[in-house]
Amino acid sequence: MKTKTFLFTLFALFLLIGGMGCERENLIDYIDVNVVYQRCNSSVNHPIDGEIKKRDILLFNLAHTKESEIIKRYSQNEEIEYIIYDPNSISANYLIYKRLRINNQGHEYGNFCNFPIADIEKWNIPQSGLYISFSGDFVNTKFTTDAMYSTFDISLKSLKIQQL
Repeated sequence: MKTKTFLFTLFALFLLIGGMGCERENLIDYIDVNVVYQRCNSSVNHPIDGEIKKRDILLFNLAHTKESEIIKRYSQNEEIEYIIYDPNSISANYLIYKRLRINNQGHEYGNFCNFPIADIEKWNIPQSGLYISFSGDFVNTKFTTDAMYSTFDISLKSLKIQQL
């Protein structure tokens, strides 16, 4: 009897936790952002390697939130994904997608070719981040044979931002 009660409680807890996760997805209202498709200049001679689709990724403005704070905030997770926007960057990489494995099990960095920077400068990105979802084509530009590090260029096809 104790086993049945324990299993029932465990099952009920599983349903409750699972339901909470689904609820979070439905709470984020998105608005579409106009994106003009453009292949990345650095990948003109490379074939497209695949399509990337990401949902509910946080975008941070480095003018308000330090990257070390982002990593510290999510370090309890085994893997974190986020996008950083650096309005003060002097390089072309002012907007970067990152996927990090906390135990140095691999890092991915994606550079956006056609992100609407004029729009992002108008968004009021909170210190806690702004959820975005996007899809696009990607081309690998550099990777190590042990799959510990890779970079790629992303040509956006669609972009949605959280409606605040």
